[in-house]
Amino acid sequence: MVGRMAGLHLTRRGQLQAEAIAGHLEGSLIQRVFSNPRERAMETARPLADRIGVAVEPCVASGEFD
Repeated sequence: MVGRMAGLHLTRRGQLQAEAIAGHLEGSLIQRVFSNPRERAMETARPLADRIGVAVEPCVASGEFD
């Protein structure tokens, strides 16, 4: 699957969407941010983690299944 290939990153549109969701969730009680370790997933989670001052925690268990 294309989304699983290494070296793929969010498009500008995807970055803006990740920022928008981070802004929407910023005031919530979220304390930790977990993500599938794939690059695009980590990039999606990073804006929220940055806004709440935590690191994105890779979670292999959240990976996709074939």
